[in-house]
Amino acid sequence: MPFTRTGNGFAVFFSRRGALTLVAGLWAQAAVAQLVAPTQHAYDSVAAQAPRPPLVLGAYAQGSFILDHTYAISHLAVSHPTGFELNAQRQTTGRTAWHGWYKYPKVGLAFVYYDYHNPILGRSYAATAYISKPFLRTRRQDLSFRLGTGLAWFTNPFDLQTNRKNTIVSSSLNATLQLRVEYDYALSEHLGLLVGVALNHYSNGATTKPNFGVNLPSLVLGLNYHQQRPAPTVAYLAPNPADVGHNFLLLSGSAGYK
Repeated sequence: MPFTRTGNGFAVFFSRRGALTLVAGLWAQAAVAQLVAPTQHAYDSVAAQAPRPPLVLGAYAQGSFILDHTYAISHLAVSHPTGFELNAQRQTTGRTAWHGWYKYPKVGLAFVYYDYHNPILGRSYAATAYISKPFLRTRRQDLSFRLGTGLAWFTNPFDLQTNRKNTIVSSSLNATLQLRVEYDYALSEHLGLLVGVALNHYSNGATTKPNFGVNLPSLVLGLNYHQQRPAPTVAYLAPNPADVGHNFLLLSGSAGYK
């Protein structure tokens, strides 16, 4: 091993083996960086081969109660609405960059029916679009949070002459918001048992009054048919866009007068 001696008596060594080790280490670091944060071109090449997102079909029963959030609806918060939901979802696989950024969520459409078991309230029909983001996903289990929104139709809205006791909804057409935590357990290759807790909200945004809104805390029980489980995903994520951070704060508010 060649060396030179300095004026201070220290030896400075040059090792070909050490240089090769250094180069190999730098190459390995670059390879790992490419795997963790690939270029857009590398992602596009694998995303183009990603399979079509498999279909998930669901049928659920729901049992609820009306949340008594103000005295003005206390006379209505006595029944226990029941209903069902039919939905169709796609399990994302990474064909689009945002699939991986949000941990491969499910996106879907749902039809929701409720019977309020009260002639003042009647029934409601809703159509929603939603996204379901997983907290935990294995071959047999899926724990996720679902957020959905859409439109709902109530059969018995407030009417000054014929239905003045309905202080919850004053118009047939309303907006709806869904919040739900779901747990899906695989019973077989294609069939999954789903249980969940949810909050369904209906309101017309006070475009007409009285409008105190309907809040339905619910228990959900049903079955999912999975076209393919687990769904295949691409090998790695697309690079994050420079203008998208990992944390954000959203503030909103409104004001009005009469």
